Amino acid sequence: MQIDTIEDLVRVLDEHPEWRDALRSRLLSRELLEMPAQLASFIAATREQFAAIDKQFAAIDRRFEAIDKRFEAAAAERQAMRDDIGILRGAHARSVAERRVGLIARSLGLRDRRLLGGADLFDLARDAGAAMHSNEIQSTVEADLVFEAEDERGGIQYVAVEVSCTANGRDTSRAMRNAALVTRFTEHPCHPVVASLRIDDRIADAIEAGRVSWYRLPSDAMQAA
Repeated sequence: MQIDTIEDLVRVLDEHPEWRDALRSRLLSRELLEMPAQLASFIAATREQFAAIDKQFAAIDRRFEAIDKRFEAAAAERQAMRDDIGILRGAHARSVAERRVGLIARSLGLRDRRLLGGADLFDLARDAGAAMHSNEIQSTVEADLVFEAEDERGGIQYVAVEVSCTANGRDTSRAMRNAALVTRFTEHPCHPVVASLRIDDRIADAIEAGRVSWYRLPSDAMQAA
């Protein structure tokens, strides 16, 4: 077998592929011969490292998710506590206002006669022809305070009071709406009042214009639990 040209060498190697490794070992250094195996080992090790890193990131993500859930639970608990405190403060404010019905009446030039409970208000609305399950009855029954009073001549009047720590537009609207409903149901005047420790500046114009009256609850009474 004579080899004179590179083409002869290629042909011989094609005919005897088992000779390629022997030729390669003669032509290439040991470092070059070992490089494919080393590269494969490096790739395998890199994949393992990346897999380990992925697991670490997944564990970190789970920890962050757990932390987020704890923060969300704590925030929900704080909000629930604030809501509970708000309910308690509102109930306390209504109790303070109820004890001052006589003073609220006198601030309007009236004398109180009797406080109307939910059943009384329901009967007034029903007797006036309101549907038993109407929004009108619901709104009237859910008023914070409604009481009957009399003027200097002995004429019957009513007062619809909405109570809060800080009176706002919602309180003003409810007081005016309930007063209008009581007037319609009884055919007697009904005065809308907001009773609170303070007022939202945005309702100052309504108070100044006389569309609703403000009875200031005393701060010392509001602080007494």
